Amino acid sequence: MFRRVTMAAVVAVVAAAMAAPAALAQDDYSTTQVEYGDDVYSGTEGGTESGASESAGQSAGAWTKFSAKLSGDNEVGGGDPDGSGTAAVKTRGTEVCYDLKWTGVDVTMAHIHKGAAGANGDVVVNFFANESPLDASSKSGCVQAKAAVVKGLAANPGNYYINLHTQPNFGPGAIRGQLQRV
Repeated sequence: MFRRVTMAAVVAVVAAAMAAPAALAQDDYSTTQVEYGDDVYSGTEGGTESGASESAGQSAGAWTKFSAKLSGDNEVGGGDPDGSGTAAVKTRGTEVCYDLKWTGVDVTMAHIHKGAAGANGDVVVNFFANESPLDASSKSGCVQAKAAVVKGLAANPGNYYINLHTQPNFGPGAIRGQLQRV
């Protein structure tokens, strides 16, 4: 009898310990993290455009939105002729949220580079690297960027491009598209 009561108490304590972090996490939806597959323009913040509430480390204000059509033909030096995709990006403060969709390629990395059409440039925002979403054709999320990069994007989005990479055939870039303001 004593063992049963003790065992029941241990099970209850373990269950409570495991549920506590999940319950705490569920109560905090003030961040703007977007889950994979969510629309970057609505995300988890209820679709508010004004950004009236301030999340940790983010400045309140309106989102600046960009898009790009991605293809292998846009890659300098040649990309994957079978690949295509779209990119939706929004920025506010130092936050950059993205929603990428692709077909015909197995994407392992994605970035924003600084470079005009026809020129390669340095990575300025890393969306994800060395990941291989199994059987995926899209990925969404939010990352931090330098304030100067976000300001540069807003001032001249055509000087920046989205690049999706595959390994090993198109490591330098499989599909690419210059950003434009929405």
